[in-house]
Amino acid sequence: NGADIIMCDNMTPENVRKSIELLDQSNLRKNKNILIEVSGGITLDNIQKYIDVNPDIISTSDITSFPLIKVDLSLRFD
Repeated sequence: NGADIIMCDNMTPENVRKSIELLDQSNLRKNKNILIEVSGGITLDNIQKYIDVNPDIISTSDITSFPLIKVDLSLRFD
């Protein structure tokens, strides 16, 4: 049956765009049977560049890597 998702990991937006074009030209994504996921190195600063190349899925850990609020959950015993 083949692959369901192709992961483009640590690729530039330009290389992702080229990969999607090649898959589309080869009819390997006919009817969107194969999804394209991008991951690796995607941050809140560069995510728009990846959105612009139109992958199906974008994965980033950037939103959880830098919490806005730090909470001290220490426990002290007297």
